[in-house]
Amino acid sequence: ATNCFQEELGSGGSGAVYKGVLDDERKVAVKKLNDVIQGEQEFRSELSVIGRIYHMNLVRIWGFCVGKTHRLLVSEFIENGSLAAVLFDHQSNSHVLQWGQRYNIALGVAKGLAYLHHDCLEWIVQCDDGSERCS
Repeated sequence: ATNCFQEELGSGGSGAVYKGVLDDERKVAVKKLNDVIQGEQEFRSELSVIGRIYHMNLVRIWGFCVGKTHRLLVSEFIENGSLAAVLFDHQSNSHVLQWGQRYNIALGVAKGLAYLHHDCLEWIVQCDDGSERCS
């Protein structure tokens, strides 16, 4: 689906994300996780929790792949690319967002976080990579 992980969409502390296309032509984002020390059962348990979370401002997990040396998460693909690039990449030739658009984005992010922290029936522990801070 990823054509051998050729088109990288971005990366972070936990791994890189690649664009993929399923057999039914749906575009997906495939995250290749770096940390494969975690056991398969532990990974599946976490996915079970994440898979039950639904909010219009959060990306949905569609599937996963577990192997001896890899863990992949398959989620819906967001067509407009990285929000960080639009907000913070001043070298880019992309258009500058108007303040009304920025406000709506911030409001959507806040609604997603409020759902995770207050309304979600699943307990979510969010930790920053490489630190001991959790929320």
